[in-house]
Amino acid sequence: GETMNNWKVNTGLTSSAPSGTNKAQFLNVSLKAGQEFRIVDVTTNSWNDAVFAKANPNFELQGENIRVRYDGVYDIYLNSDNHVSIDTVEGYFFVNLGGSELWNKDNPEIYLYMWNGATNNGEFPGEKMSVLTSDSNYRYFYVDFSKYTNFKLSRWKANKEEKWNETSDLVFDSTWTKNLFTITSWGGGDSGTYSGVLD
Repeated sequence: GETMNNWKVNTGLTSSAPSGTNKAQFLNVSLKAGQEFRIVDVTTNSWNDAVFAKANPNFELQGENIRVRYDGVYDIYLNSDNHVSIDTVEGYFFVNLGGSELWNKDNPEIYLYMWNGATNNGEFPGEKMSVLTSDSNYRYFYVDFSKYTNFKLSRWKANKEEKWNETSDLVFDSTWTKNLFTITSWGGGDSGTYSGVLD
């Protein structure tokens, strides 16, 4: 079989030493939205029929290439079955405010508070989320997912003058295949996958 040194991303990045059943692994790869790549065997220059083994909302198949949907930092693996698995290390987290009858009422500011047990705990209410230009019902923030396991959302009057609402303590999806939280009530919501375009 091929050794790990036979494999590279077509941007020229050669794999690091694989772990477990992986043939190759490419760690902490910075990729930009719209960029396309494939993992190739340098001895044959072939794609080797690699396909997705693990879904990630930040990527989509484009012919034989993988297209990046959002800027981010990723870990990319080629396992023993020649399947590609992509894990988000850093990327965008989105919130659907549920429309003008819920959290998007009265032009609010939305804050994202994140923590990981007793470490990486900032000051509540955390980071102010950005408004998605194409749809003001959405907010987003760039998150280093390796640092955080939990989050809480809060809704405020402008300039944090008054807190109107907050969710309970929530847990990030450990696989990062769910990067969207949709508000469905004044105090909670559901996790899912963002399928729009980050502008």
